[in-house]
Amino acid sequence: MINTLRSTLLFLILTLSCVNLFAQQSLKLGDISKIVFAVQPGGITNDFSSFEIIPEGRVWKCYQTKLIKQTLKEIVNDTTKRLLSNIPLTIVSDLVELVNKPDTAININLFTVDKTEMIKYLDSMQHRPLSPQEKSRVIEGLQSSNLINKAFYRLYHPLFRMGDDRTANFIIITTRKNTQIKILSTNFGFLDYEPWYINGVASYNPNISRIFEFITGDKDYTQKSKKRFFINMDSAISYELFKKIIW
Repeated sequence: MINTLRSTLLFLILTLSCVNLFAQQSLKLGDISKIVFAVQPGGITNDFSSFEIIPEGRVWKCYQTKLIKQTLKEIVNDTTKRLLSNIPLTIVSDLVELVNKPDTAININLFTVDKTEMIKYLDSMQHRPLSPQEKSRVIEGLQSSNLINKAFYRLYHPLFRMGDDRTANFIIITTRKNTQIKILSTNFGFLDYEPWYINGVASYNPNISRIFEFITGDKDYTQKSKKRFFINMDSAISYELFKKIIW
């Protein structure tokens, strides 16, 4: 099973790499027959989950189509198609817009840089707490746009990666003409899943990740991702100031 799933993902990656990177999408809401969302964790696990979004009349419905999960207590291999919920039209409309207009440049303006929240999470950094003097310097540094931009760049270019067992997240949009748009992320950096590759074109818009997590079941993802972002920005600013790894 795990080899079959990984073969599918490898085929998807190879397909994406062969697509014209400059092709412009012109997807319309009415063109879509279904959207598949799937998660393949990295490592030796064979866990896998997939979901389908299908328009039924004027309502978009979300179905779980597969769930493979193994824990110390149980093994789940469920291929029953189950209705989970209705999906707000705005979610699908937003995804269509993100597909048609990918954000191909890394842009800090796509993220919420809330200095008050960043100060709030200064004590939440892992490994090494800041001294009172260091904390004061970080708070002072938050007033520098140049320092904030350097820290943001650091999140996309971290000094190290922990392991290479990347989770593969993918979205496949199938149209009524049976064409497909494939959206893939295998990143595991400090900014969650960005970049996503839309038929091979990189998009750095975090809203794709938010839509993905909303569909696949993590309704609290937006708030949790904001917290991670603030903590990681604090750590990146601390590194820029003190040249010490605080992650």
